[in-house]
Amino acid sequence: MRYMLKLSSIARQIYKKCPVSIVVEILKAARLMLEAYKLLLEATDSMRDSKLDKEKPFEHLLRSLEELAVSITDMRALGILDPETAREVENLFKKALSL
Repeated sequence: MRYMLKLSSIARQIYKKCPVSIVVEILKAARLMLEAYKLLLEATDSMRDSKLDKEKPFEHLLRSLEELAVSITDMRALGILDPETAREVENLFKKALSL
């Protein structure tokens, strides 16, 4: 989670000096972040089904989901994700949330 918190600030610094290859890597990171988001959602479902949603690890899991979503939003707001990729990300979020 700490790494996710730093991602948007790191991406912001990289973007200012960005060769195209770095932008491609940032987009790959965004897609990986989405995959992680889906897995975290599945983990919350599993913990809830196991009645573990009142435990401390569940709270950490929720915070991780929130920070991951904020990082992706920051990337779009800073222009790191172009509008087309942002729409793709949004569609993936919608699919992930409908699981």
